[in-house]
Amino acid sequence: MSNDLKRKVIKGFRIILWKTIYYPITYIHGKYFADPNQSYVLHNRECMTEGKLEIEKKFYQDQEKINAFDGPGGRWLSFIEAHPEVRELSVDIGSGYGWLSVKLSKYFKKVIGIEPSAIQIEIANKLCPPEIKNIEYRIGFAQDELKKLEIKDKTLFVTGCVLSHLPDKIVADICLIVSAKAPMGSLLAFNECWGKREYHRPMWHFRTQNWWKKQLPSWEINFLENEVKSWKNGENMGFHAIKIK
Repeated sequence: MSNDLKRKVIKGFRIILWKTIYYPITYIHGKYFADPNQSYVLHNRECMTEGKLEIEKKFYQDQEKINAFDGPGGRWLSFIEAHPEVRELSVDIGSGYGWLSVKLSKYFKKVIGIEPSAIQIEIANKLCPPEIKNIEYRIGFAQDELKKLEIKDKTLFVTGCVLSHLPDKIVADICLIVSAKAPMGSLLAFNECWGKREYHRPMWHFRTQNWWKKQLPSWEINFLENEVKSWKNGENMGFHAIKIK
């Protein structure tokens, strides 16, 4: 057997192993056994790396260069401009280093960023331009902090691909809380993975359209189909919604 043929056989064997063993194991682990705080622990640890502030400054600059605020994954700006009646409050779920909160602050009277990592919020405050005074960061997990919100006006709830890192039960709870808090006419702009099938890793989760519709029955959802494909699995990201009942 030639070396080239050997390489092809080995590659084919690895693909078969991945599809028959690795994929089911990662699916089961991600769906049923992954630590719900795993994403937070890893991201929080990442904050402590040397030079993180400078890294995030560059991230802010890079996001501007590619016009990420109206990028294909979220289309946040287009959605906001299509609904000028919603301008009182925006809630950034999993606000991280604050880039999205800063962008939202130019369109809303108040922005509340919810983030469990105190270190990320510390960096977010350093990165926030000093003239911006209408962002309030709250340290805590979304399923806890959302319950504390007092909302009277139509509100925009946004995520930057945060819920795709959490188990189903927690995301279902978050959807339930948001639906209970949101007045009629409120908006969702979630940059979350979705597709025709579920795909799980411990920190990456594609949920089906039907799954999202089941969790958000009071919302009219527009999935951003064909707007963007994931880097590997050919699935989609992002949806917009308006509360209609």
